[in-house]
Amino acid sequence: MAKLKTIAVRRNLWFKALSTMERAIVDLTIRVVERVRSSVLKGVLKAIASKIVEALKAKSFRERAIVIGRALAERLVRIAERSRARTSTGSCT
Repeated sequence: MAKLKTIAVRRNLWFKALSTMERAIVDLTIRVVERVRSSVLKGVLKAIASKIVEALKAKSFRERAIVIGRALAERLVRIAERSRARTSTGSCT
């Protein structure tokens, strides 16, 4: 977990990807615990680690904007098509 934290800090993801609570959990775990035995803590740390890994895998802003923008545009087209279908059948409210 300490290595993952170091990578996240170096890539400026530590503060962007994690909340204050998640950072505190990781920091305290690194300082206090040598081996995690609690299944609850393991689950929380696994979720935090996967969040960091996903942030590390994230593409550039431009690529994310294209993917998100395309999804939004497709959604708007579907809404417009439904609206057009309603007005053509005369059931528009």
